Amino acid sequence: ALSQRPAINPVSGSPSSSTLSGDIDNSPASTTGNSLHVISNPAGLSLTTSAVLDGFVITGGNANEGNTFGGGMYNDGRGSGKVCSPSPPSRSFSTTPA
Repeated sequence: ALSQRPAINPVSGSPSSSTLSGDIDNSPASTTGNSLHVISNPAGLSLTTSAVLDGFVITGGNANEGNTFGGGMYNDGRGSGKVCSPSPPSRSFSTTPA
């Protein structure tokens, strides 16, 4: 249960037990080699608020190469009848420029 997890605060050094990182070149000083999006939810998934993304830290995304949206999490709801609005109630984003 969420209430049993430790508090998440990556700034003070208390990350969750799960960290999703786009820092694929393992170079924290530079975002140049990082993934465009750490999580990418395309419109075809039709995610609604019943899709819960919970209990992790998302870090190291760098959406700056032609697609400047969603460095941490990109939700694409474009198109007729398309939806993409997952519910991220307890998560933390850290260093994910877009």
